[in-house]
Amino acid sequence: MRSARLLLVALGTTLFAGCIDHAPDPELPADQAGTIVPPSGSSSTTEPNRPQPKQAPRATLEVLKESVLVLMLDEDDNEYFCTGTLVAKDRVVTAGHCLERRRFHDYQVIAPLADGAPRVTASNPTPMSDRFLDVAEPDFGFLTLDEPIELAQYGVLTDVTARVDEGATVKVATAVRQEEEREAPLEAVDGLEVRSTTDMGYDHGFGVPLFSHGGDSGAGFFLVEDGQTTHKLVGVAREPDPDSGLDHITRVDAKVLAWYRANAGE
Repeated sequence: MRSARLLLVALGTTLFAGCIDHAPDPELPADQAGTIVPPSGSSSTTEPNRPQPKQAPRATLEVLKESVLVLMLDEDDNEYFCTGTLVAKDRVVTAGHCLERRRFHDYQVIAPLADGAPRVTASNPTPMSDRFLDVAEPDFGFLTLDEPIELAQYGVLTDVTARVDEGATVKVATAVRQEEEREAPLEAVDGLEVRSTTDMGYDHGFGVPLFSHGGDSGAGFFLVEDGQTTHKLVGVAREPDPDSGLDHITRVDAKVLAWYRANAGE
């Protein structure tokens, strides 16, 4: 079994794995130190030379209004943050490691690209699996908003696994923070070509060229068709892998879709 490299940053300090960020962390007890490494789209203080995101055309960002900031506190009330996607007026999809019930509480969701940049509380964190350190498991889940966020269009969970497996060129776009701050502005990144990572042990995995910042865990990846970014959500950010030059994504495949529909009541 290969383990995921997860990274949680404490508003400037590397701690956990995956692209979660948080405010200055307390030191981990000796029996916990080093047990978790970085996951999707995160930035680590030990990786200063990582590629920086490129600014995509403004039009791309305008399409991605369903992209949201996910904020939470840990058991010691330290501030952490991830990213996510509104797939319904009261539902946000994000990375499963952002939804650890025994670790995080007091969730807030901000839709900075929506009219009025609404901010609401969220509850019922529901990860698909609590074994996200095992790369064979999907790192995926959802939050339920306590009040709706109204948009004209939400993300649509879409399975493009067959197209990628057949060798078709599949490109995606995403919206991520411009810097490692809880409420940093989002910027669009597009033209990211998708590859399968099942050969690396990620049974539910896609990969794109490495680009992410801290706090990007859970960011949605949207299908680009005929040069246009769509609302088709094909995966969520999982973890960066500097050794392979990839950002890993949990893909939306048949198993993920079936689980979501069964547990989200859709």
